[in-house]
Amino acid sequence: MRNLTLLPFLTLAIFLTSCDAVLTTNHITDATTDLLQDGLSGAWQADDGVIQIKFDEGGTGHFASLEWKKDRFEISQSRFQALKVKGTTILTVESPDGDDDGFFLAAVRQAENNEMHAFAPQVNIFAKLVETDQMEGKVEKGRHTTTVTIEDAGKVVSDTPLEKLFNFENKMVLKRIIPLESED
Repeated sequence: MRNLTLLPFLTLAIFLTSCDAVLTTNHITDATTDLLQDGLSGAWQADDGVIQIKFDEGGTGHFASLEWKKDRFEISQSRFQALKVKGTTILTVESPDGDDDGFFLAAVRQAENNEMHAFAPQVNIFAKLVETDQMEGKVEKGRHTTTVTIEDAGKVVSDTPLEKLFNFENKMVLKRIIPLESED
């Protein structure tokens, strides 16, 4: 089973119910555009955790969460890049512990009422595409897990219908936390 202390964002985006994953060997882009940064930045409530998203001057996204584990607080943080493809934001997310040889693939869509929905890739579809030589990559099957590693996520998500690649029926809802106005 993959280490899912990656923070609530990864647990939600990466595989709401399983330990399967799609990894890519490089980020989907070198820098997330300013427009995407504006839509993703801020604090988000996911289940019982809060995720803070910020971007550095180079356009790399950073997120962090604070969790209570083993009688103490633990901070989980990681970096990511995002690219808008056909109305969906595709994320490539680094593992915070550096154990993985690639970046996790996930998708998010902005929704109404200050919500964002996160979606997991359909690992079995990616595996089938690799196994039938329709996509370059490798498939590793463990006893209870499957990991698919692809080379160029940007090309894959641009050339293949996203409805085929991501499970848009099963979503994790993130609600934007809007700060109260201060009374100065």
